[in-house]
Amino acid sequence: MDKRLFLPEQWLSAAYAERRHTCKVPDEVAFHTKPQLAAEMVRALRSAGRLPCTSLVADGLYGKSPDFLDAVDACVGVTSLVAVPAETRCWLQRPLTTEKTSTDKGAVHAKRV
Repeated sequence: MDKRLFLPEQWLSAAYAERRHTCKVPDEVAFHTKPQLAAEMVRALRSAGRLPCTSLVADGLYGKSPDFLDAVDACVGVTSLVAVPAETRCWLQRPLTTEKTSTDKGAVHAKRV
């Protein structure tokens, strides 16, 4: 469905520049984890209307990634089964949250709690 290839982070270092050139890896390629790549692929296929499946299954590596889980949740009409760690909290409905702001050295930070 997509042709993105995972490259280990060390392959994008200066020590591997010659190997990347030999393999014709584009200069703009940046490191992404496997779940980040999967999330990008799911989002791209969904936005293009080319997600050809009604079910999506992923192992625990992807279940630890909030980015991947959000991408899968956005696929309305697709049933997903993703393994998550046992200590992961799950809700049938999103819990109520509030935004908490703080300042640090003049910079304002906000986070949902």
